[in-house]
Amino acid sequence: TGPADAPVGAGQITAYPCAISLPTQPVVGRHRTFNSAGRSVEVTVSAFPAGTGLWTLNETNAQSEKCAQEHAGVSSSNTQQGPGVAATQVNVPAGTALTFRRGDVVVRVQGQPDDVDTISHALDDTLAAHLSACADQTGAPGDERAGGVSARRAVPAGDAAALGMLLDSTASLPHDAGRG
Repeated sequence: TGPADAPVGAGQITAYPCAISLPTQPVVGRHRTFNSAGRSVEVTVSAFPAGTGLWTLNETNAQSEKCAQEHAGVSSSNTQQGPGVAATQVNVPAGTALTFRRGDVVVRVQGQPDDVDTISHALDDTLAAHLSACADQTGAPGDERAGGVSARRAVPAGDAAALGMLLDSTASLPHDAGRG
């Protein structure tokens, strides 16, 4: 148990000796601290704008690696091996912060290493099951740029057989849109 969850929107992660700035703000997110047997685990789940999950994690990975290079006692590692489709783990003497993503959903779990591992995998299993039908969970470099944003669009209402389903499409914006 812990205090009620809180909305997320601040642009920094300050769990280590360095402030890690997010390159964009989440559309929606929640933060909660869980307490059990005198131990705490903090969990933040954020949904970022379409196509920016990979970019957001890559930018925070680079900042985490720089922090590890500048501070003794801090280590950082990136992995494509669960949880999520990509993850960064930062270890400090007081614990571990693991950030992983599925599509544009980025999850950060901070606490003692065993607790972080258990909770991260449970959250990832839930995300994988619920995002599988409606989202590209991996993405590709460049999705964050307007000319290559992977998007989903609703099936036209006239197509009764496919009503409520989603189709993959690519949104392209003309470079001179809105200019006179």
